[in-house]
Amino acid sequence: MKWIETAFFLLLTIVIVIAMQAVGVVLVTAMLVTPAAAARFCTSSLPKTAALSCVFGSVAGAIGVLISSGKSALPTGPVMALSVTAVFLLAALFGKRSGWLPTLLRRRRERIRILGEDVLKKLWQREETAGKPVSLAQAECKQSLHGNIPAALRSLVRAAWVTISDFKISLTPAGRKRAA
Repeated sequence: MKWIETAFFLLLTIVIVIAMQAVGVVLVTAMLVTPAAAARFCTSSLPKTAALSCVFGSVAGAIGVLISSGKSALPTGPVMALSVTAVFLLAALFGKRSGWLPTLLRRRRERIRILGEDVLKKLWQREETAGKPVSLAQAECKQSLHGNIPAALRSLVRAAWVTISDFKISLTPAGRKRAA
């Protein structure tokens, strides 16, 4: 492993030294660091991160060259840096592992799941106190629990853990088992 690591850093150093003389510090930094940072938003596996980083860098570089060679006659280096930044921003927004939007959706699903468990708990406690199956008014549920109650109730109904009739929530046998 030590030899592979040494060979990797030796090759990286050679690439950086040659590239800095050829294209400059900004482009080298943009094309080495930004694709890897973008890939980290998409996966946590090192081999996948390395492969995805190569793909992101190649695609961004090709897009930069295509745009700069078009009718606009823009300088290639800055356009490549901008295209790799665009790739980074897209990965930061939509990356499967830790992108902004997927993280937001995961947190929302988790809040709804927890709220659904709170509803089950509340119903279960009522049934335990009463000693028989009871119903809970949706309005009472909304007053005592805070959050997206309609979404939590929809997920509980989909899972067949509760039934809703006449604005009252009741546990199903599967819901009692889950709540217990």
